[in-house]
Amino acid sequence: QTPFLVPGSWVVVQFLDKQFQSPIVMGSVNGFPSSKPNSETGFADPVGTFPREINESDIERRARGVNDIAKQSVGSEPADPYNAKYPYNHVFHSESGHMIEMDDTPGSERVHVYHRSGSFIEIHPDGAMVVHSGKHFNSSQQLEINVTDNANINVGGNLTALVEGTTTLSSFGNITAETKANMYTTVEGNLYTKTFGNSFHDSQGNINVKTDGLLDIHSSGNIKMSSKGDIDIAATGTFKISSIGAMDLV
Repeated sequence: QTPFLVPGSWVVVQFLDKQFQSPIVMGSVNGFPSSKPNSETGFADPVGTFPREINESDIERRARGVNDIAKQSVGSEPADPYNAKYPYNHVFHSESGHMIEMDDTPGSERVHVYHRSGSFIEIHPDGAMVVHSGKHFNSSQQLEINVTDNANINVGGNLTALVEGTTTLSSFGNITAETKANMYTTVEGNLYTKTFGNSFHDSQGNINVKTDGLLDIHSSGNIKMSSKGDIDIAATGTFKISSIGAMDLV
């Protein structure tokens, strides 16, 4: 049995024995079916799936240059590169609707593996690869992605990243985080921020610092506080100001 001949195909054979029990398939004969054959008789697909179409060639449509798959692209997914010309596109279409294409059309060479659900893997003429999943994409072992140029991730819905181990984000350039809405950071342990340069906090609204414990501000250099408005310092307990050096209150 050859995987590229479907049930009901007309073939040219040569028999190895005089009893005609050991055929060798030499090739197949294309047809132009005008009606669905009776699957209960000979010379027909016993299941009744093939031929798929009547009143046209039984050569696969995509092999004849007819693009009959409407792909639903996501985000900035590249456009469908299909540009097949007969007889360069070699197509296998299974009973349930799966498809494999080896397209050798000059200048439009592709490899396409298509699942009946709409999920597919396709290698474009320029070598770009598209992995399109209508459901989930799962990797049970390690997954490594190497990109020598830019990388873009487009998500039409929510994005959730769950890491059961340590997460490390490293960049030789700048890191920018931008949101059109609010940003929340929750840390169940301690939070450490270390900067080898200056640290700036610029807010067009209010800045509120709240702690249930001690608030300690320490500087090895000077501390400057300035306001274009009033400065209010209130304490429910003792308020102490001390200085090792001179103190000027104006």
